[in-house]
Amino acid sequence: MTLNVRRLAGWALIAGTIVAAVGYLAANLLAPGSGDEVFRYRF
Repeated sequence: MTLNVRRLAGWALIAGTIVAAVGYLAANLLAPGSGDEVFRYRF
């Protein structure tokens, strides 16, 4: 069985995009405040 490296790289990019989007969404929902206050908050 041959491994198609381009196809594997494509799936890695898709998976990374999904993980990053979920991470940004979670961080946005977990940070208190609104507007610029969100960026000043530190865990």
